[in-house]
Amino acid sequence: MNINEEVDSLLLSSYRLALDFRGLASLMRGINPIYILESLNRLYLSHKIGSEIFSHFSGSANSPNSDNEHYNKRLPVPHLHDYDWRFSNNGIQAISKYVESVINRGNVKTVVCLGCPTIFGHYQKNPKNDVEFYLIDFNAHKHFPHDDSLNSHCIKDCNVNYDFSDHTDACSIFADIIIMDPPWYMEYYKKFFDICRSICSDHCSVITALPSNLTRDTVEDENVELINYLLRNGYYNICLHNNAVSYDTPPFERNVLSAYNIRNYPSDWRYGNVLTADMSSRSELSPGSNRLSPVFRSWFEKSIGIVRFKLTQEYPSETSDTLISLVSIFPDDIYPSFSRRYACDNKFNVWTSGNRVLMCNNIPLLSVLIEQYSNSDIIDFLHAEYGMQLDSCDISAILNARSILLDIVRRELLDYGDWAYVN
Repeated sequence: MNINEEVDSLLLSSYRLALDFRGLASLMRGINPIYILESLNRLYLSHKIGSEIFSHFSGSANSPNSDNEHYNKRLPVPHLHDYDWRFSNNGIQAISKYVESVINRGNVKTVVCLGCPTIFGHYQKNPKNDVEFYLIDFNAHKHFPHDDSLNSHCIKDCNVNYDFSDHTDACSIFADIIIMDPPWYMEYYKKFFDICRSICSDHCSVITALPSNLTRDTVEDENVELINYLLRNGYYNICLHNNAVSYDTPPFERNVLSAYNIRNYPSDWRYGNVLTADMSSRSELSPGSNRLSPVFRSWFEKSIGIVRFKLTQEYPSETSDTLISLVSIFPDDIYPSFSRRYACDNKFNVWTSGNRVLMCNNIPLLSVLIEQYSNSDIIDFLHAEYGMQLDSCDISAILNARSILLDIVRRELLDYGDWAYVN
């Protein structure tokens, strides 16, 4: 069966046990709510469910649901560019059980959290005697900006390609346990497992999240490919645990679901599998080994408060008569997907942490406007700092772009809820 057939079969065996769309999504855990809504449509059109059942479940998908406010809120606000899904409270507890089962065997001194800051934060609050925890993450400096004691255990100078072969602190680590949560694509898993081999001790256990089987059609084949890769590279005791860890729904994902009129679902609907493996041979990490896809690599970040803007000049806008323009592409500017494959089909060069995207014809000037968002004398500033000679049309375009920026920030903060008050 393909993924649509499997989702349809699961829905048909589940809907009688569910009160509404949220209950259905809970029973079909790990299934994208968009897939569930699409399945309801398919089953109704093929006369496998009646109009009353279809109307009830599809209608209740759009009901307000306060459950989606009850998730971990740690800065920075997640951004889809960074593939930043974070474990839910239940997910943290699930991963910690795997970690502690290894610690209880004894001889564990060093644990590395590779790309999973929530696990690192959990063990800073719940330390284990005589065990040191380290975080390796290219956003590490943003997760714990005000805590020097935590920052001393954060390897934050690696780049988006996770190359840190010249980083003394990282190269000196001998990890007994490595917990990791790579983006759910094969090139990242190979890269991360190669990193594990470069920082492991003589006897090291690795715990990693993987996509659940119904994330996409190719997951089971990817699992076979990954396990064969691990066996070829010295890993053993490989075990796969299905639907073993859950994730919180970040604001960018909630906005995508809202774009499909889906608001009623568990805040931890997303589940992943967990793979555990052991290894006993350390090897040098070649700077060029398993390099990652160039997709999204040229973006840089600017912020207005906690609202994060990713900008790039890789996709220049069409020529415009105005000095600067910000052009909407989608309704409410929400990019209607959280899939990398979908992302490659549409060109935009402004991307927020709430998954809003726009096209701008002057990224350097937009970058300055973001930096100077609170400057009420922005026109005088541009003249004084950059020598810009602006006519009335230029001034109008700049003020309009600034107004659009501030409106985006207003909408983003509404989407974040009480995340806006996290310190």
